[in-house]
Amino acid sequence: MLLLVGMACATVYESMHTPERALAVFYRSWWFRALLGSVAVNVLASMVVRYPFSKRQIGFVLTHSGILVTLAGALVTCSLCEEGQLGLFEGDTVEEYSSAASTLTVVNRGEGTRSSIDLVGRSFGGYERVDQPTASVLKLDEASFHVERYLPDAEWVEQVLDDHADPQPAIEVAWSAPDAASVIWVFAGETKALDSAQVTFQMIEDADALISFLDTAPRPQPDAQARVIAKYAGEVHTLSLADLLKGDVTLRGTEFAVRALRFLPHAIVGSDHQVTNASDQPINPAVELEVVTPRGREKRLIFANFPVFRSMHAEEVNEDLELTFEAPSVVAHDVPIEVVSGPAEGLHVRFNPQDGDPITRALPIGIAVDTPWPGETLTVRRRLEHARRQWSMDAVEPVRKARKPVLLLGVSAAPHSDQMWVQRLSPRSMTINGVPYEVVFAGKRNPLGFALTLDRFQVGFYPGSTRPRSFESHVTITDPASGRTLSRVVSMNHPVKYGRFTVYQSSYRKGPQQTASFLSVSWDPGQPVVFAGYIIMLIGMVVVLGIRLADRAVGKM
Repeated sequence: MLLLVGMACATVYESMHTPERALAVFYRSWWFRALLGSVAVNVLASMVVRYPFSKRQIGFVLTHSGILVTLAGALVTCSLCEEGQLGLFEGDTVEEYSSAASTLTVVNRGEGTRSSIDLVGRSFGGYERVDQPTASVLKLDEASFHVERYLPDAEWVEQVLDDHADPQPAIEVAWSAPDAASVIWVFAGETKALDSAQVTFQMIEDADALISFLDTAPRPQPDAQARVIAKYAGEVHTLSLADLLKGDVTLRGTEFAVRALRFLPHAIVGSDHQVTNASDQPINPAVELEVVTPRGREKRLIFANFPVFRSMHAEEVNEDLELTFEAPSVVAHDVPIEVVSGPAEGLHVRFNPQDGDPITRALPIGIAVDTPWPGETLTVRRRLEHARRQWSMDAVEPVRKARKPVLLLGVSAAPHSDQMWVQRLSPRSMTINGVPYEVVFAGKRNPLGFALTLDRFQVGFYPGSTRPRSFESHVTITDPASGRTLSRVVSMNHPVKYGRFTVYQSSYRKGPQQTASFLSVSWDPGQPVVFAGYIIMLIGMVVVLGIRLADRAVGKM
């Protein structure tokens, strides 16, 4: 009954958290294993007290023996099972996997030497903070590293102090939208991401430069001032874009006529490799012309800023007719939000919307300023003149599903003594007595026994949606001993077995350029023992049922 209650609680807990946390809190805890052991003792005792067995007790013996074999298989799994994960991009080849067990590695980056220790026990995989966990001291050269603290989940937190020895202005910027808000510190000369936009902070010491920055006079309209220059047989013809947009314009003294099919103030090449217009701002003016000649018609796409670019888009029927396009343009602002401090230390902001003219406003500290984007405001909360960044590691509570465990290490090498935080899978660098070191807290690397290459990864989606339906990895397995290769597909419900390992499709993660496929590997020597226990238990139950049915039939006679 205690075991049933514990399993029911574990099921509810897992639905509220994650399977990994339920394993740590329940199924792999000492008390749960003690309950399983007590079940085994009770089952064995119930058999012993009935010894010697009669023929009528064969079913009873088989059923209880099956339970004991199943528990024995679970014990083998718990003691010997190997599990881990692989992360690959297309074209990557791995021969090792990363297990759940952790290691701490220090590398001398100058000489290439390294030293590692295994971090064993619940102290380094649980969900509780542990001070002074039991671990060996890691030594390399004259440096010693010892673990002082383990945190199950933590993040780097930025603190900005106003105690720098030199002047170093910085502002705390808050962005507020109807469904989101974010706060960041931006130092002078720096550009940082603020929510979905970018913000930069600059110092302008010259009053004229500040006036120029604040000047948001309407941008010129290139269609009113633009012109096409046609050169043929030594003659130069200047054609107004406004006239060309109205219809055909004949070149005086020639057989050519020119008209503008379309004008693109902000020409870009779209995802379909076609030139389209991105906005009404004169950032990259271009015009598509149709030239009527005795030998036929031809189209030419001409860029004002890139006059030679046209030759890449069309073959010119009349090479002797040279056409160029002249139109005023402005430089596009890459940063949507520009904050500046003028000579009088007052703050101003210039918003650079992609589909409109720049907007400048005064930016008083502590007062929210409306932006060109509906419902969104910008506020400078504080300004420091001697700003200095300081990073600290703070524990995250409650522990997140995608947690990031960290270690606090004490580092000593006479006369050097210090502390450093190292996050799992995020190497840290430090210099001790002039020697560069790299410290890595990661999963223990174990050999697969074969090489696995990810040839291709693909995701299938439900029709008409972006919701993934399935994902699969096309892999090549190479046996190092024989050199034999096998091509296999690992998908969500179709694992691949090779050697002693079974490879499962676990998950994937989209990156900026490639998608990483994550595969799980497992070797479970207790699985056949557990299956044997299931079969024995099933046979025993069938035998018990058969005996009872036979007894009932005899009783009716």
